[in-house]
Amino acid sequence: MTNLGRITLLPDLATWFAQVRSVGFEVLAITDAHLARYAALPQVPSHRDPFDRLLIAQALTEDLTLVSRDGKFAAYPGLKLRWE
Repeated sequence: MTNLGRITLLPDLATWFAQVRSVGFEVLAITDAHLARYAALPQVPSHRDPFDRLLIAQALTEDLTLVSRDGKFAAYPGLKLRWE
């Protein structure tokens, strides 16, 4: 799989999900509410990455803090960001 000019190796998903859960993270499914929020997000001309926008929609819908150092995320009203 190629993504933005980089080669990404996709691990066995069952193993990956098990590892994620073993350290206390939860895998968040994409719901209709997330997609509705995605569609309602303001258009930010300098930020059109659909995956980032889906993460933003999920964080806003679930009242979660998004961990990112991407400065473009600050353009989304109400989004809680954290990066140290």
